[in-house]
Amino acid sequence: STLSRCHSVRFMNCSAPGAIATSFVVAGTVILRSGQARWTSLGIVPAWTESPDDNEAIVSDFSAAVEDFVVALRETCATQGLIAFDFPPGILQCFPAEKKHLVLAISHLFTMKRVAFILTHAGHQQDDLRRKLQVDFSAFNPLLSAGAAIERKLLKKGMLTACESVAEAMSNDWAAYLAIIVQSLVMHVA
Repeated sequence: STLSRCHSVRFMNCSAPGAIATSFVVAGTVILRSGQARWTSLGIVPAWTESPDDNEAIVSDFSAAVEDFVVALRETCATQGLIAFDFPPGILQCFPAEKKHLVLAISHLFTMKRVAFILTHAGHQQDDLRRKLQVDFSAFNPLLSAGAAIERKLLKKGMLTACESVAEAMSNDWAAYLAIIVQSLVMHVA
């Protein structure tokens, strides 16, 4: 298909019903699994035209489609060149609470590939990244950023004093997020 031959696909400043957004994610998953995708950057999810609160079935279908997309990304990591995937602002409201980690996971799935891409292609991005790594290696280390996201996004810091353990203060989906990240790291290294 024409869509699979593009290097960058973005739906910018557009919106569609949740069912259409779900269809785009499903189509992206099919193209990834077909091995025909040539994407390096993808933004195929439009903003929703309706409130997700109005239709729980669509929210469930959408989050299941995104979860399957994440699986396809991990399965095809070694054979595709995708280094960036963007969701539209406000997309978190389109996920049930137990699936919000998927948005965070997708942002970290590409960290190692993105850094490797920058370091292997000469240019200002490479020079900038090398300079940042020399100044503060841990802040720009792709292996540390996914772990740091657990503390920044999935730890409910205000609950730490009321809990007996750190695990009790974690968001309910932290273990699912961590599983995706560990599987992704294994796929990148393998």
